[in-house]
Amino acid sequence: MSSDRGRPGPLAIRVFISVDMDPTEKLMEMQEILSSSGADLRIVPPENLHVTLQFLGDVDEGKIPLLKEILTKIASKYRPAELSLRGLGAFPSNSYIKVVWVGMEGAGSLTDISRELGGEIARLGLKTDRKGFRPHLTLARVRSAQNIGGLKDMLARNDPWELGGQTVMELKLKRSVLTPGGPVYSDLEVARLGQL
Repeated sequence: MSSDRGRPGPLAIRVFISVDMDPTEKLMEMQEILSSSGADLRIVPPENLHVTLQFLGDVDEGKIPLLKEILTKIASKYRPAELSLRGLGAFPSNSYIKVVWVGMEGAGSLTDISRELGGEIARLGLKTDRKGFRPHLTLARVRSAQNIGGLKDMLARNDPWELGGQTVMELKLKRSVLTPGGPVYSDLEVARLGQL
């Protein structure tokens, strides 16, 4: 009786497509304010600040060259985007908080890019994010319900929290390696916007 167990399969790597955000002083201050709420948070490290356009999960390494081609082709069609970061919110809701994010204005082109990426990725037979793209920058994740009240109060105040602007110049195909200390990201491809 034969078995495929133990036979090496295709190497799969965990990937997503995103735009990086600069860890500005205002964003770092906002993360400090979140920490001061007393909630049990895992703050996103400065080097990991990004906006996910498409999360693909585990992908056969053989598909990576095709994803790189898609990224370059789509990036060439769009101009750099000027974003304005403002306001705080939470997923899935302000009453049941798992993720704290800052909102953004001027992200229309990122929405279009995400949609176009989704179509191309689906044509490769890969899964796309079914939730759809909601422009946001994750600042922190909640680890437990400990002292969550202070964080809920902060979000309930609905302060506009003006957190400055960012210019998006590049799309990135990134690898994510999960570790006990949190995910570690590396760039597999960088495609500049508007560069034919």
